[in-house]
Amino acid sequence: MAPPAWLDGHWGAVPDPEADAACRCGVLEVSRSAGESAATRLYHQYPLRLIVPRRVKTAFPDADCVWCYSVTFGGGLVAGDRSGMSVDVADGCAAVLATQGTTKIYKHARGGGPAGKPPASTETITDEASRYSASHAKTSRDTVQALAARVGNGALLAVLPDPAQAFRDSRFRNRQRFALAQTGSLALVDWVTAGR
Repeated sequence: MAPPAWLDGHWGAVPDPEADAACRCGVLEVSRSAGESAATRLYHQYPLRLIVPRRVKTAFPDADCVWCYSVTFGGGLVAGDRSGMSVDVADGCAAVLATQGTTKIYKHARGGGPAGKPPASTETITDEASRYSASHAKTSRDTVQALAARVGNGALLAVLPDPAQAFRDSRFRNRQRFALAQTGSLALVDWVTAGR
């Protein structure tokens, strides 16, 4: 499935190829269907999985809102993983992005140089290679998680994940960018906790 066209150039004046690659792992589009907010486009690929339940128990059972849970395969992210998503919430719709637990960021692989330092030569990373987990090859690349989102007029996006849990010696970069229409709303929680 092709990523949304609006994602090209979304990072603005400071391009970020790694964040851009991460945002292509998952796509969620929320628009009106039969008079309600609905997930009208949903796509995910390794290491990300997106789950959109039909019903969510909340204090407001009749709320017009799409809930989407992101899950990482294997219990977390390892060095070199690129995980993220692009979200488009259309005019008058509402969406909540959540997780089913902490996102564990495991330590990065140490290079083969002296005293555990990375080797002098660096690996050339291709677009194709960046689509796969670094667990298949030795690497010292950072783990990158990203979220790119557009929120339409009268729409709401609530990003309410459990914390990212960074383990000792992990190298993690989280990039988020939101484009809100004039009357669009965003509620965002971004937090980190220490791992082992």
